[in-house]
Amino acid sequence: MTKEVVVTGIGLVTSIGRNDLFWQNCLSGVLGTSQVTHSLFSYTDQFMGGQIKNYDINAYYSAPQLAEIGRGSQFLYDIISQSLTQSQANIDMVDTVYIGTTMGDASLGLSSNYYYRQEVIPHNFLEKNPREQMIKDTLTCLTDKKIPHYLIANACSAGNYALANAYQGIKYGEQKMVLAGGVDPFSSISLLGFKRLNAIAETVCRPFSKERDGMLVSEGAALLVLEEKSHAEQRGVPILAELVGVGLSSDAYHINIPHPQGLGLKAAITGALENAQLTATEIDYISLHGTGTKKNDVIEAKIINDLFPAQNIIASSIKSMLGHTMGASSAIEAAVCCYATKHDLLPPTTNFLTPDPACPIDCIPNKMRQKTVNYALNLSAGFGGTNAALIFKKYA
Repeated sequence: MTKEVVVTGIGLVTSIGRNDLFWQNCLSGVLGTSQVTHSLFSYTDQFMGGQIKNYDINAYYSAPQLAEIGRGSQFLYDIISQSLTQSQANIDMVDTVYIGTTMGDASLGLSSNYYYRQEVIPHNFLEKNPREQMIKDTLTCLTDKKIPHYLIANACSAGNYALANAYQGIKYGEQKMVLAGGVDPFSSISLLGFKRLNAIAETVCRPFSKERDGMLVSEGAALLVLEEKSHAEQRGVPILAELVGVGLSSDAYHINIPHPQGLGLKAAITGALENAQLTATEIDYISLHGTGTKKNDVIEAKIINDLFPAQNIIASSIKSMLGHTMGASSAIEAAVCCYATKHDLLPPTTNFLTPDPACPIDCIPNKMRQKTVNYALNLSAGFGGTNAALIFKKYA
């Protein structure tokens, strides 16, 4: 017999705020991108991005060891602490931790290059700690308990994949409480890589607008406490949403170009609907991948119109405000879906100017909208063709 899965806590660190401030600013369309001021390479100052400026973890917590861990680990410590506080739980109640990120082993290869060239590794290189050490550093600061933890370096869909793994573990009775989400500190390597692909916007990100000219690289972190429903109800804690459907797929098409017909993402969406035993007409809101690049937005709009033809589906992309937080993006957007089902409020796609005939979709341009949301669908697609779709349900 399978178990039901609920969300009992959320932690957020973004360029538009932490905790409840994030949701308020998200609904208000606050812009979290600005000129890049800190980077591994000084000449990136000409770029725009979504940095969390003046972030000081010591303003929120007093643990002295936090000064010795990297920026990614500090973000992770922050979102774990936030989410467990909201869930009225402690770290020793947690069975497993799944964290999504993007860079993976790139940090090791690059540090080896510096070593063999006998060059000094730049200060704060990759935000001080390689991604594979990020979870370990954080958990060491939080507990002596040996908690199983997994790093999912699955590009821009990594956060959703982390949540999917947690969902499966709880659904099939292997765990009762799992922390899952995504963390990605700002990376000049990502910025310059996307610049090389001519994918970086000049000023702001404008998903689905005719004037869109690319994405903006950003940083952020989000974590959800996933819990067996009966366990949460026995504890008597507030439940934010239910996670009822997961669909995963691979394009098997190209390393950095989505399938032109969106077959992989379509498969993920239909898989999530089947998993949740829902029809497309029951989805009230979609949190889009919505990067603001020319091709991606057209393909995603086509997918939505193909799969949801009988309704005027409402959807939006918060990357218009935050930029692209890489491995954290889908986890942040999962939090948005939880809040949407809880509050019946939908964040806008900001910076929108002119409708694009190639993207015929109601993307909630520039102003939040109120609507009853019983089911919210969260979409993500990563380089290499990794796709993930998650469905959240209003808890009642």
